Amino acid sequence: MGIKRIVDTAFWTDGKVDDFSREDKYFMLYLLTNPFSTQLGIYEISIKQVAFQMGYSTDDVKVLIERFENKYGIILFSQHTNEIAIKNFLRHSIVKGGAPVRDCLIKEIKNVKNKALIASVFSHIKNSESLNETVKNIIAEYEEQNGTLSYSNEKQNDNENDNENENDVSYHDTGNDSSNESFNDCSVFLPLIDGTNYGVKEADVQKWVAAYPAVDVMQELHKMIAWLDANPKNRKTAKGIKRFIIGWLGRTQDKAPKQKTGNANVYNRTDQSDLDDLF
Repeated sequence: MGIKRIVDTAFWTDGKVDDFSREDKYFMLYLLTNPFSTQLGIYEISIKQVAFQMGYSTDDVKVLIERFENKYGIILFSQHTNEIAIKNFLRHSIVKGGAPVRDCLIKEIKNVKNKALIASVFSHIKNSESLNETVKNIIAEYEEQNGTLSYSNEKQNDNENDNENENDVSYHDTGNDSSNESFNDCSVFLPLIDGTNYGVKEADVQKWVAAYPAVDVMQELHKMIAWLDANPKNRKTAKGIKRFIIGWLGRTQDKAPKQKTGNANVYNRTDQSDLDDLF
């Protein structure tokens, strides 16, 4: 028996879908139901196979991916790992939770190559009221624990013995992550040149907020993720990533307009749409 995916009938009355072309509707349904898809909504694709299955050219598929990421804001796409993340997939895909669903999601999270996609999706949906309780619990554990979760049966055993090691299943494999940061201290993750991720510590974020008052630091960090994802050849090493971050924030600060109020300079935070101007 094949794997089944759920598509809500409200798909056809969604305001955003009203603006879709026929191509867009077809591609959206493909994203939700294709054989690469997972319960998590983050999965690796082959553009050639997508083109073959949809009856499109590879160029057509690339255009659709770009449109859904940059125009509609529905997906994230990692060119480095060829992974797609559907931002709101978990809001609708999990109808009934429980231990089997939890274990399935943990397994799929472990298989994601670009961990920054997980952080971005969870940050996007975590405050949604419609989330299934199992999904809410996984997101909470993902944010609160040191990047480590156990499967349901292991979790039960661990609760019986607090001294047992809970490191069997990792959301964020620090053993292969050149940043080697404690997940608990990190707010976002930036992809590195070697395919691992650099965890940005909350303490560093607070320092940068104070140092660059004209900058929305968290927004700029998410822009960095998008830029690094789109430019994998320009990603940094673990040693060079902080210099990249500080340089980005410094240039954004310098571009912010100043308004004088009394004797003090007041900065206005502005969105920076042309990321290429920074480099």
